[in-house]
Amino acid sequence: MQFSIILDTYTLDLLPELLETQNSNNVQDRVYLNIKNFTDSINAKDYRYAYNKLSPGFKSNNFPTLQSFENYIISTWYSRNNIKHVNYSEEGGLHLYDIKFENAENGLETVTRTIIMQIQEGTDFVLSFNI
Repeated sequence: MQFSIILDTYTLDLLPELLETQNSNNVQDRVYLNIKNFTDSINAKDYRYAYNKLSPGFKSNNFPTLQSFENYIISTWYSRNNIKHVNYSEEGGLHLYDIKFENAENGLETVTRTIIMQIQEGTDFVLSFNI
Protein backbone atom coordinates (compact mmCIF):
# COMPACT_ATOMS: atom_id res chain seq x y z
CA MET A 1 0.00 0.00 0.00
CA GLN A 2 1.36 3.42 -0.94
CA PHE A 3 0.08 6.76 0.25
CA SER A 4 1.31 10.22 0.96
CA ILE A 5 0.20 12.81 3.48
CA ILE A 6 0.69 16.55 3.39
CA LEU A 7 0.08 18.16 6.75
CA ASP A 8 0.88 21.70 5.72
CA THR A 9 2.44 23.53 2.82
CA TYR A 10 4.35 26.23 4.65
CA THR A 11 7.05 23.91 6.03
CA LEU A 12 7.34 21.63 3.02
CA ASP A 13 9.53 23.62 0.68
CA LEU A 14 11.32 20.42 -0.31
CA LEU A 15 8.34 19.15 -2.31
CA PRO A 16 9.34 19.45 -5.97
CA GLU A 17 6.08 21.18 -6.94
CA LEU A 18 6.42 23.83 -4.23
CA LEU A 19 10.12 24.34 -4.79
CA GLU A 20 9.55 24.80 -8.52
CA THR A 21 6.81 27.34 -7.84
CA GLN A 22 9.03 29.21 -5.37
CA ASN A 23 11.98 29.30 -7.77
CA SER A 24 10.00 30.21 -10.89
CA ASN A 25 8.16 33.24 -9.48
CA ASN A 26 9.41 36.77 -9.68
CA VAL A 27 10.62 38.38 -6.46
CA GLN A 28 7.29 40.06 -5.68
CA ASP A 29 5.46 36.74 -6.01
CA ARG A 30 8.08 34.97 -3.87
CA VAL A 31 7.67 37.57 -1.12
CA TYR A 32 3.88 37.20 -1.26
CA LEU A 33 4.19 33.39 -1.10
CA ASN A 34 6.44 33.71 1.97
CA ILE A 35 3.90 36.01 3.64
CA LYS A 36 1.21 33.47 2.85
CA ASN A 37 3.32 30.74 4.46
CA PHE A 38 3.85 32.90 7.55
CA THR A 39 0.10 33.61 7.74
CA ASP A 40 -0.76 29.94 7.22
CA SER A 41 1.46 29.04 10.17
CA ILE A 42 -0.37 31.57 12.36
CA ASN A 43 -3.73 30.23 11.18
CA ALA A 44 -2.53 26.72 12.12
CA LYS A 45 -1.43 28.07 15.51
CA ASP A 46 2.13 27.00 14.72
CA TYR A 47 3.58 29.98 16.53
CA ARG A 48 7.06 28.45 16.78
CA TYR A 49 7.42 28.37 12.97
CA ALA A 50 6.18 31.96 12.68
CA TYR A 51 8.42 33.11 15.55
CA ASN A 52 11.46 31.57 13.87
CA LYS A 53 10.72 33.61 10.71
CA LEU A 54 11.00 36.94 12.55
CA SER A 55 14.14 38.95 11.86
CA PRO A 56 16.56 38.76 14.82
CA GLY A 57 16.48 42.48 15.69
CA PHE A 58 12.69 42.68 15.46
CA LYS A 59 12.37 39.55 17.58
CA SER A 60 14.73 40.73 20.31
CA ASN A 61 13.22 44.24 20.46
CA ASN A 62 9.56 43.15 20.53
CA PHE A 63 9.21 39.46 21.37
CA PRO A 64 12.08 38.17 23.50
CA THR A 65 10.25 34.87 24.05
CA LEU A 66 8.02 32.62 22.01
CA GLN A 67 5.32 33.09 24.65
CA SER A 68 5.36 36.89 24.27
CA PHE A 69 4.97 36.49 20.48
CA GLU A 70 2.15 33.98 20.90
CA ASN A 71 0.32 36.29 23.33
CA TYR A 72 0.67 39.20 20.89
CA ILE A 73 -0.65 37.20 17.93
CA ILE A 74 -3.61 35.82 19.92
CA SER A 75 -4.58 39.29 21.13
CA THR A 76 -4.07 41.32 17.94
CA TRP A 77 -4.47 39.04 14.90
CA TYR A 78 -7.58 37.18 13.81
CA SER A 79 -7.83 33.49 14.65
CA ARG A 80 -8.12 32.81 10.89
CA ASN A 81 -6.61 35.29 8.44
CA ASN A 82 -7.13 35.67 4.71
CA ILE A 83 -4.64 37.90 2.94
CA LYS A 84 -4.73 40.18 -0.08
CA HIS A 85 -1.83 42.21 -1.39
CA VAL A 86 -2.24 45.93 -1.57
CA ASN A 87 1.09 47.55 -2.38
CA TYR A 88 4.64 46.29 -2.97
CA SER A 89 7.97 48.08 -3.05
CA GLU A 90 11.63 47.28 -2.63
CA GLU A 91 14.13 49.46 -0.80
CA GLY A 92 17.77 48.57 -0.27
CA GLY A 93 17.29 44.80 -0.45
CA LEU A 94 14.22 44.87 1.80
CA HIS A 95 10.82 43.98 0.39
CA LEU A 96 7.90 45.98 1.78
CA TYR A 97 4.41 44.66 1.24
CA ASP A 98 1.21 46.23 2.50
CA ILE A 99 -1.09 43.29 3.12
CA LYS A 100 -4.77 43.44 3.92
CA PHE A 101 -5.62 40.82 6.55
CA GLU A 102 -9.27 39.83 6.61
CA ASN A 103 -11.03 37.99 9.41
CA ALA A 104 -11.81 34.69 7.66
CA GLU A 105 -14.51 33.87 10.18
CA ASN A 106 -16.81 36.74 9.26
CA GLY A 107 -15.20 38.48 6.28
CA LEU A 108 -16.14 41.86 7.72
CA GLU A 109 -13.10 42.94 9.71
CA THR A 110 -9.86 43.91 8.01
CA VAL A 111 -6.55 45.42 8.99
CA THR A 112 -3.63 46.41 6.79
CA ARG A 113 -0.12 45.63 7.98
CA THR A 114 3.20 46.41 6.38
CA ILE A 115 5.39 43.33 6.15
CA ILE A 116 9.12 43.93 5.72
CA MET A 117 10.96 40.90 4.39
CA GLN A 118 14.51 39.97 3.64
CA ILE A 119 14.91 36.99 1.31
CA GLN A 120 17.76 34.74 2.33
CA GLU A 121 19.49 31.78 0.74
CA GLY A 122 17.29 29.25 -1.02
CA THR A 123 13.69 29.55 0.09
CA ASP A 124 14.46 30.98 3.52
CA PHE A 125 13.37 34.45 4.65
CA VAL A 126 12.99 36.63 7.73
CA LEU A 127 10.42 39.35 8.28
CA SER A 128 9.08 42.00 10.55
CA PHE A 129 5.83 43.94 10.56
CA ASN A 130 4.34 47.11 11.94
CA ILE A 131 3.06 46.77 15.50
